[in-house]
Amino acid sequence: MRNLQGLVLSHNQFYGSLPDNLGSVMPSLAKIDLSNNRLTGSLPSSIFGIKTLTFLDVSMNSFSGSISLVFGTTSSLLALNASNNLFSAAFGDSLSNLTTLSILDIHNNTITGSVPSSLSNLAALTYLDFSNNNFQGTVPCNICDIVGLAFVNFSGNRFTGYVPETCAKAKPCLPNQPDFPSIGGYPPSPLLTRASVWGIALSATFISLALLVCLLRWRMLRQEAAVLDRGKGKLVTEIEPKSIDKLLGKKSKEPLSINIATFQHSLLRINPASILSATENFSKAYIIGDGGFGTVYRASLPEGRIIAVKRLNGGGHLHADREFLAEMETIGKVKHENLVPLLGYCVFADERFLIYEYMENGSLDVWLRNRADAVEALDWPTRFKICLDSARGLAFLHHGFVPHIIHRDIKSSNILLNSKFEARVSDFGLARIISACESHVSTVLAGSFGYIPPEYGQTMVATTKGDVYSFGVVMLELVTGRAPTGQADVEGGNLVGWVRWMVSSGREYEVLDPYLSSSELCKDQMFGVLAIARSCTCDEPWRRPTMLEVVKLFKEEVKKKTGPHGSC
Repeated sequence: MRNLQGLVLSHNQFYGSLPDNLGSVMPSLAKIDLSNNRLTGSLPSSIFGIKTLTFLDVSMNSFSGSISLVFGTTSSLLALNASNNLFSAAFGDSLSNLTTLSILDIHNNTITGSVPSSLSNLAALTYLDFSNNNFQGTVPCNICDIVGLAFVNFSGNRFTGYVPETCAKAKPCLPNQPDFPSIGGYPPSPLLTRASVWGIALSATFISLALLVCLLRWRMLRQEAAVLDRGKGKLVTEIEPKSIDKLLGKKSKEPLSINIATFQHSLLRINPASILSATENFSKAYIIGDGGFGTVYRASLPEGRIIAVKRLNGGGHLHADREFLAEMETIGKVKHENLVPLLGYCVFADERFLIYEYMENGSLDVWLRNRADAVEALDWPTRFKICLDSARGLAFLHHGFVPHIIHRDIKSSNILLNSKFEARVSDFGLARIISACESHVSTVLAGSFGYIPPEYGQTMVATTKGDVYSFGVVMLELVTGRAPTGQADVEGGNLVGWVRWMVSSGREYEVLDPYLSSSELCKDQMFGVLAIARSCTCDEPWRRPTMLEVVKLFKEEVKKKTGPHGSC
């Protein structure tokens, strides 16, 4: 299982030792959790040769030997828990190689020797527990210089000597007093008297109340200013809040599946008066799109900028909130040239609005089926570029960052075109986030007829390979010019089945859109895209390529179709 990313075997009764080649046969592991078992022996060094490993938990076992021997081969580890084992050998300086380590817990072992001074090199460290071991010597207090260190426990060891002054001022770095000898044999004097503690507590309370009063007054002044600005044509904005309750303006009755976090780029919270003014009270004349999640309006801001405003259906209800938060958590946190940018949002009473960059040429779906000038505008080179642009956007969602995003509703109406017919993926109301250690999310059946992969109805799980299938249908639309459903020639009437039937009958030339008058060079490229689309729409998910592989195949088509006789 060389592509396995998460190995979780915790809370079982496995016994014996780990295989020495565990890391070499599973080189893609990001998470290993072997805690709460009866495993023995030493940790194989091959584990720490895994370049993608970020989380390792071997606590509550009977591992022995040296844990520091395996530190020298890894640099990607974020969390290591080796507590409650039988590790005994002294530490070496190899610990300094774990430069990304944030959590280090080795309490309740029998490790001897001194704490290495190289511990201070772990600049990302936030949690450190060395308690209940056999460490000797002095505490290397230069670890107090680690800025983000929030918890340290050195108690239950055999340290001697003085408490360095820098550590005495940094409370987290102090070992528990019973295990740390006092200077000169006298008990240490308390850092603060009882009266001092009461004085600090009363002062803190008074300061907190004063700040609260100032905050409430400031909010009242802002609300008054907002009311004054309404009707003056001024766009009123705020910076986005950091919690779901603040974002929705109420308490959520049910825990939401999407967790709002800090945005990677700032979103504007736009005042509802500005939206009403920009759309003339949501006049039908401004409608540019209408779908299952809401109605989209074209709006002009006072400074002249054109935007798109999506007014979600069923505002204030749980499903509307889920769709709203899904968009905020996905497209609100990432930025890519082939994703429609989310500029801002608005929450007012039960209303939910999302503000996007305006795409001048609308959706691909409209051009394929409802535009008289589509033949001239959507020639094959333009269609090929739309395929490539969309594939890049979807590949970024699947592979461009961690955690990954599954779109779950890829279709031609969710691919928008700007003034240069550059394609951007949109509509993330069904999107779900998966971590690096997950391959799917459980879900109800979602998507649009003709685009839903066959496995969704059987397993009720969404994967990135489901998005690949839906994108394959979009490619077939561009190659054939036909709709994803309504093909009367085959059973089921879907486009995928029709293309398979035509190709198996030796009629692949009849599959190509008859309205495309293309050179032989372009026809070769169209057949190349047809082959990619057919691999994307395989019934078995494991046979479909990833979106990174799809982008690579498109680039190979570009190279093949560009030569001394011109390009398609």
